[in-house]
Amino acid sequence: KKSKVSNLTVKIQEANQRQIEKEKLQRTIEESFKSIKATVIVATGAIAVRKTTALLEIKDFFEKQGIQVFQFKAISEKSSELLKLMYSAKQNTFALQIFILQEFQKNLLQLKILELEGKIDEKTIILFDRA
Repeated sequence: KKSKVSNLTVKIQEANQRQIEKEKLQRTIEESFKSIKATVIVATGAIAVRKTTALLEIKDFFEKQGIQVFQFKAISEKSSELLKLMYSAKQNTFALQIFILQEFQKNLLQLKILELEGKIDEKTIILFDRA
């Protein structure tokens, strides 16, 4: 009985540590978003609810107004293996969340580089598709 309790305690501690790391990464990303001069629009929601379609319509609208728009490809579209993870068992949920957060960090770094190069400014609109 003691070993079952010990194993459970270890699993709980590991889960708590993973959650802490995830929250730390989320805070870093939130702070990075605040430092971007451009307007950032992020579409979030469940799989297959037409986020990408809505973003394409938003992009078309702003481009017709003569506004510069950058759209980042949906993270799930970058890899068929990742897409399989999204539809697979619950055990992959945490790994997928971390991967998505890391991809957002990479995208934000690209934005900062574009900003430093003078390619985007406060008039630019950036579109992110979360899934």
